[in-house]
Amino acid sequence: MNRTVLILLLILGTIASTHLLPFQPIVGYAGTKIVSSILFLVMAFFLFRTPMEPNTLRAMVILFVILRFSFIFMHPVGSDDIFRYLWDGKVQAFSINPYLFAPNASELAHLQTGQLPALINQPHMPTMYFPLSEWIFYLAYLIGGVHFFAYKSLLFIAEMITLFGLIKTLELRNIDRKYLLLFFACPLMIFEYSIDAHVDLFGLMFLILFLHKYLEGKLVTALVFLACSFSVKPAALIMLPVLFFHGRTWKERITILILPFALLAAQFLPYLFDGDIFVSLRAFTRHWTFNGFFFNLFNLYFHNNQPARITAALFLLIVVIAINFTKYPVLEKIYYSVLALLLFSPVVHPWYIGWVGILVPLVRKPSGIYLIAAAGLTVLTPLQFQLEGIWKDHWEVLIIEYVPVLMLLGYEFRHRYREIMPSAAPDETT
Repeated sequence: MNRTVLILLLILGTIASTHLLPFQPIVGYAGTKIVSSILFLVMAFFLFRTPMEPNTLRAMVILFVILRFSFIFMHPVGSDDIFRYLWDGKVQAFSINPYLFAPNASELAHLQTGQLPALINQPHMPTMYFPLSEWIFYLAYLIGGVHFFAYKSLLFIAEMITLFGLIKTLELRNIDRKYLLLFFACPLMIFEYSIDAHVDLFGLMFLILFLHKYLEGKLVTALVFLACSFSVKPAALIMLPVLFFHGRTWKERITILILPFALLAAQFLPYLFDGDIFVSLRAFTRHWTFNGFFFNLFNLYFHNNQPARITAALFLLIVVIAINFTKYPVLEKIYYSVLALLLFSPVVHPWYIGWVGILVPLVRKPSGIYLIAAAGLTVLTPLQFQLEGIWKDHWEVLIIEYVPVLMLLGYEFRHRYREIMPSAAPDETT
């Protein structure tokens, strides 16, 4: 048994022990998340240096599929977002616009039960999720009511489609299939999606389908999948500048600009005339903060949320423009654009980092591998919140999580520059 397989089995066993540990759920969850994330970094190191037989890889994938399936009936631990999903599904089942009323509104009193909306965070705010997410919640409610197993079953199906799409994309790029383990065996992805069931996984599913079709040269189909991706969560919007500048003709570029936004806008049409459907989304973009590195640095200077956000947004714009004027391949431009979005965002919940994680097997950059491992440390915030009622960023976590990423980015850019811009021949004149 080679070292990579041994460490994979240790990761699998550590995460599986979450079912059995005799601790308060958040304590076992936090401990296994941190330990398995450290093991993941070690595994990634050996994965690059050790070949893996197809049968061995297949066995590892099957074991991680079984591990994911084992969490379908497990109550989420690190986040309570799933209760908002269930509530939104229920509201729609009664033909009520989910953007219209907050969960604790008197207009919805006839829908309230002992569990819902009591377990929802921010029950005074209407939903802020985009329509495609809302339709997924509605489908889950039609299947299983307010029991979360139906929603988590849909999520498991999405994980299997994501796995299939990732395998096909790796094959298309002639990349060794073993690198799919950089996503599929990553503890962060299992804890955030299989256990805590965040809706972002549906966005990642559409994103990998977009990449596969785009790399096949099927632009319109690819853009439909991309529109579906940022109709779940808007993170994928950061890829549009890359696609625009990479377009070969103005017809392609116009299609890239118009088609995804037209599909997104069409989804909002049924809700536009009932009231302000973006009230919660605006509040989120103005006031929410968590685990944002550069935003927190800017805020140390401004001591004011809004100037810090504006400064972070300006730096993000500059960085994204610079990325699009490099000679990097399109996949690398997409990867670095998404990574820049996370570096400058005021809110970087660990499940947001999956948007970089899905790209890691395709680009295999140390910066992304480290980030999806180190993000496991953010569990210290919900751990402290559930034990002590205090929610706060920890600067120690921010430094450990992001400073090595910046150092690795410096290494990657220098290495890439030497590949793209070879040294000039030495002057041989005398």
